[in-house]
Amino acid sequence: MESKLARNVLLVIFLLACLFTQAQTNKIEGLRDQLRKAPDNATRLERLLDLCEEWESYSPDTFYRYINLAREISGYQNKAKEPLINYYFAAYYFQKNKLDTCRQIVDSTLKLFQNGKIYDDTYVKLSGLRRNIFLRTDEFEE
Repeated sequence: MESKLARNVLLVIFLLACLFTQAQTNKIEGLRDQLRKAPDNATRLERLLDLCEEWESYSPDTFYRYINLAREISGYQNKAKEPLINYYFAAYYFQKNKLDTCRQIVDSTLKLFQNGKIYDDTYVKLSGLRRNIFLRTDEFEE
């Protein structure tokens, strides 16, 4: 009786995992399609940043390609997007386990917020990534 229950629980978990994976793939494919159809650079940049938001679903190489395209389209001129693009570069280095580089990017970008920039979602993302760096390097003090 217990083995049937365990088998049914595993089956449900497997089915839910398949559904989640399919939904994630559909979202990414939809964003890629929107990127291909984007009428201008501003829309392309937004779609690239949306794709970058799914960074945990990509290999580091694919993720790096999206970040570089976003940086290229922003032309280093879109100062409002600079902290977010820096966050994605830091996340890339986090994926590659280059934690010193990741930490340098995070810390320098967080300084922008200390200079009068309003805290926003990017600040929260950077702070969370910084915490994850500390946890990965065992430098987190409780």
